[in-house]
Amino acid sequence: MRIDAAYSEFLSSDGPLRYLVQKLDEMKAFRAVPPVAELLAQAASMASADDQDGIDAAIRTFIAQDTGFVLEAIKRWIREAAEDDKRLPPFRDAIEYDEGLFHNVNIIKRDGIGLTVSSISDRELAVSRARGEGTRVVFSGQRVFFKFLKADDIALTIWECDPFDDASEFATLRCRSAREIRVSAGDTLEIDGSRQSLSFGNCEQVAVFLQVENLTRDLGTSIAFDRDSGDFRETYPTNRTALRRMVMCSALKHLGAHARLRQLPAAAREGPFYLRWHFVRETVAAAPDASIDLLTAVAERDASPTVRRAAKATLKVLANRRTQHVA
Repeated sequence: MRIDAAYSEFLSSDGPLRYLVQKLDEMKAFRAVPPVAELLAQAASMASADDQDGIDAAIRTFIAQDTGFVLEAIKRWIREAAEDDKRLPPFRDAIEYDEGLFHNVNIIKRDGIGLTVSSISDRELAVSRARGEGTRVVFSGQRVFFKFLKADDIALTIWECDPFDDASEFATLRCRSAREIRVSAGDTLEIDGSRQSLSFGNCEQVAVFLQVENLTRDLGTSIAFDRDSGDFRETYPTNRTALRRMVMCSALKHLGAHARLRQLPAAAREGPFYLRWHFVRETVAAAPDASIDLLTAVAERDASPTVRRAAKATLKVLANRRTQHVA
């Protein structure tokens, strides 16, 4: 990457530190806005008590208030960033854009609360349809509350699927279109991502909406269905802690630290079904003959039918190898 002289001078000055401090100050200032501070304080208290319903109630109170300050803050931050290309907006991960239709700005992710501002336009919907996209309906596995900050009679489709959790037989689940609704600025909406999803039909102007997520209700798994047939298509891992633990398991295997892999504490190998199976798979790959007891226990007792099937199939493969070796 070529760095021009002006930017090189900026990097060697106190500019980056100054902007980082300014970003931190902006983030603290936003969290100190009374409605946001109250939401985070209540969510932290409820999370420590494992009161998911209490967090939901705190979010409902928050979005029922005047949230115009959120849109005004976003406008100001983006305008300031546009005027100074070295300025870092005070977003959690700067500006993040999804690969899909929505442009997302992630502001807060703490104390069991995720706060994101998103936008979508009819032009983006048209481009998506021209590409043949939008063939899937995705259920996030999270409880999400929507507050429309800028919208004018926008058509939405609410989708429903059979409720799912870690122990689901995913292949048997089905999705269906439940109802059509229309929303405008000021409207609110709750979506339980373990059984509900939404899609946009049309929006003649750019729609801007606030998403507040109850992160304590995250199942760690999202699932996708075919939009036309309603058939199950695939699952997606969404638990970042579980994904990091999977990388740790793989690293130990590749480093040849087989003993350390088996000695990992339960907390490092327990979680969503894909983490549990990944730990088993890497353990078997590291030391197949020493993993029979582990595979047998998983095949008999794991909560996920997917994991139980995989463990049974692996036991058969290992048994066939032993038979061929003896022969």
